[in-house]
Amino acid sequence: MTGVGGYWTNTLHNTILINRWQMKELIGKGRTADVYRYDDNKAVKIFHRDFTHLANEEYIKVKNIDSVGIHAPHVYELIEINSQKAIIYEFVHGNNLIYEMQKQPLKVNHYSKKLAESHAKIHSKSVSGLQSVKESLCSEIINVQSLKQTDKEKIMKYIASLSDGNSLCHYDFHPGNILVSNDKFNVIDWMTAVTGNPCADVCRTGII
Repeated sequence: MTGVGGYWTNTLHNTILINRWQMKELIGKGRTADVYRYDDNKAVKIFHRDFTHLANEEYIKVKNIDSVGIHAPHVYELIEINSQKAIIYEFVHGNNLIYEMQKQPLKVNHYSKKLAESHAKIHSKSVSGLQSVKESLCSEIINVQSLKQTDKEKIMKYIASLSDGNSLCHYDFHPGNILVSNDKFNVIDWMTAVTGNPCADVCRTGII
């Protein structure tokens, strides 16, 4: 099992040629992109044509996060393959934390402590250019069709009253987004990353 940039899967033994780019194997399929292993140390995330705009957003966001020293797959460059946007990432050898916990149940306490430490380290960092957690929540609330406008306004007013912060928040932090390699945690899937009060990030993890 391997992973990069939010995707992981059991490896498939095949070679794929995409516009003269020879990929070793498909390692992940998603709604917005597919991820291929390019060589022993790199993987390529190719965005589907309807989600090209996400490639630029993800590249800038992950590049900024990469610069603050978080244990995450290194991002190399934004490229174009067959008229599709793609990002070259570091290829991380390892399994996700859910798999490791199931395989080694006696190490659950050890892994849980490392998970909390990894989350705290993320919150010790600040990254510019990210949407705030309050902005993210309000944009989600606005799009909820089942809520009345008056209810939306009340919720957003309450959110505005909460304390601010400038911590980096992963905002999708759970064992499935942790790759374990030689007992080292690599955090993946940073597309939802925001900045704000770390309590919001912890609460979201609790809900997940």
